[in-house]
Amino acid sequence: MNRRRQWGAVASPLVFDMLLAGALAIAGMVELALQGAFAPRDVGLALFMTVPLAWRRRWPLGSALVAMSATAATGRTPGEFHLILVVILIGMFSLGSFASGRAAIAGVSFALVAFWTSIALTSASKSPTDVLRDAVSVATVIAIPFALGRLLRGRELRLIASEERAQRLELEREAKALRAATEERARIARELHDVIAHGVSVMVIQAGAAAEVLSRDPEAARGALVAIQDTGRQALVDLRHMLGLVREGDPLALAPRPGLEQLELLLDQVRTAGVPVELEVRGAPRTLPGGVDVSAYRIVQEALTNVLKHAGPARVRVVVVYGADAVELEVIDDGRGPQNDQGHGLIGMRERVALYDGTLDAGPALPSGFRVRARLPITRSA
Repeated sequence: MNRRRQWGAVASPLVFDMLLAGALAIAGMVELALQGAFAPRDVGLALFMTVPLAWRRRWPLGSALVAMSATAATGRTPGEFHLILVVILIGMFSLGSFASGRAAIAGVSFALVAFWTSIALTSASKSPTDVLRDAVSVATVIAIPFALGRLLRGRELRLIASEERAQRLELEREAKALRAATEERARIARELHDVIAHGVSVMVIQAGAAAEVLSRDPEAARGALVAIQDTGRQALVDLRHMLGLVREGDPLALAPRPGLEQLELLLDQVRTAGVPVELEVRGAPRTLPGGVDVSAYRIVQEALTNVLKHAGPARVRVVVVYGADAVELEVIDDGRGPQNDQGHGLIGMRERVALYDGTLDAGPALPSGFRVRARLPITRSA
C-alpha cells in the first residue's frame, strides 16, 4: 500500500506534464499548419520545444535547456509564433520552481544568452530601437515567470521546514512525556520497595512472636501465622507490581512511605501556601494495602501541586471515599486549571492508577476550575 501511494505521488505529476507537453505539441502543429509553415525543420523544432516539458519536474535544467535552445533556433519572436511565448513561460516557471540555486541561475542565463543571440543574428533588417525592444521584451518574458517560480519554491521549502520542525517538536514532546513517565515509575518502584521491606519486617516479627508462644499458647501462635500469611501475600502483590516498574541505574535514594494518614499534614502545607483546602472523608477510614495507600496519597499530592502551579487564586475541596472494595479520591478547584493534560503530575497519576487497574478522570470542572477523580481497588486481586 505504501508503494502504491509513493508511485501515485510521482506518477500523477508526470502524467500531467506528459499531457501538457502533448497538448502544446498539438497546438504547435495546428499553428504551423495555419501559418503554412509545416516544413520538417519547423515541425522538429516545435517538438523539441514542447516534448522536454514532460520532464520539467525531474530534470528542470535539462528540459529547459533543450526547450529554450529549440525556441531560440526558430528565429521568431513570440508575436510571430505564439507557442514560443507559452513555452518560455512554462519552461522558466518550471526552472524557477524545481531547479536548485546554481542550476536555476545557469538555466536562466543560458536562456537569456540564447534569445539575445538569436535576436542579434536576425536583426539585420531591424532598427536598433526594434532590436533593443525585442531584447527587453524577451528578458521580461523570461524573468517574470522565473522569479514567480523561485518565490513559490521558497514558500514550499519554508512549509516543508515548518512541518519538519513541528515533527521534531512532537517527537521531543513525546520523549519528554516518556521520560516523565519513566521517572514516575521509578519513584513508585522505590515506594513499593519500602512497602515490601516493611511487610517483610512485620513477617519476621510475627514469626518470632509465633515461635515464642507456640508451646504455651497455640491459638496466639495461629493468629501470628495467619498474619504472616496475609502480610506475605500482600508483599508478593506489591513485589509483582514493583518488578514491572523497576528501571536500572536509578540513583535516587529510598523515600519514607507516605499514606492517607498523613493527608492532613499535606493539606496544612497547601493551606500555608495560601490556598484554602477543605477535606471531606466519607466512609470509615481503614488500613489500606501499602501500595494503594502510597498511590492514593501521591495522587492527592500531585493534584494539589497542579493547583498551586496552574490554578492561581482558588479554593480546593478534597474528598476521600472509603468503599467496600475501593478507595475513591476527588480533588476539585475553582481556579484556572492547567493549560493541557500532559503535565508530569497527571502522567504520574495515570501511572499510579494503571498500576492497580484503577480509573482516572481529569479535566475541566464547571463552571470553572479543574477536577481530578481517581478510583483505586483495594481487594486482594488488585
